[in-house]
Amino acid sequence: MAGKYKYELMLSYPHMSKDEAYIWELFMLKYPDYFESVDYDVPVGTPREYPKGYPFGITELMEQKSRKRIDVVGYSMDKAFIIEVERNAMPSVFGDVLAKTKLFKEEHPEFKEYFPMVITDRENPDMIRLAKDFGVIFYIVW
Repeated sequence: MAGKYKYELMLSYPHMSKDEAYIWELFMLKYPDYFESVDYDVPVGTPREYPKGYPFGITELMEQKSRKRIDVVGYSMDKAFIIEVERNAMPSVFGDVLAKTKLFKEEHPEFKEYFPMVITDRENPDMIRLAKDFGVIFYIVW
């Protein structure tokens, strides 16, 4: 499965803040051949249920918007990398990326391997050790 986007710099990235986009661009500049293609703002998981009866499909839109969102999914051959890009990442990011990786794997079983990954901009105590313990690929870019 190829991603919708080429793995290259863009003017903006869906659903990324300026800080996240800056971190993502630093990563791409440092590792220009890491992925073949990518997808941004990838929905996973079960949507929240809302009361029916709103006009013009608003209920369905709210349900779709309530799904969890993966910042980036990077593709390389038959591997999928579930990526959270976060400024000043703290330990809670591990639960987030691991849960989203599990949901993505359930919804997209066509890949041979799945890798949770966090990209951040600064080193915080214990983060590298925790990433290793949890099996999360962890990059600090600056």
